[in-house]
Amino acid sequence: MSTLSASAKKDLLAAREEAEGFHERAAAHFGASELAHLLGLIVAVNNGNRVMVTRRIPPGGYTP
Repeated sequence: MSTLSASAKKDLLAAREEAEGFHERAAAHFGASELAHLLGLIVAVNNGNRVMVTRRIPPGGYTP
């Protein structure tokens, strides 16, 4: 089992704290249902970006 360096642990903790802070700020503006939909949209966009990067498709090439 590999161990994380002190720097990596610090980065993970900072990212977790930032994510928790983001949720609290977003919850002040959106209801639970709206937050769920927002999270779903973020996941969909990120997955689409990952597919495009994996397939090496340059951005901006889509024309309707």
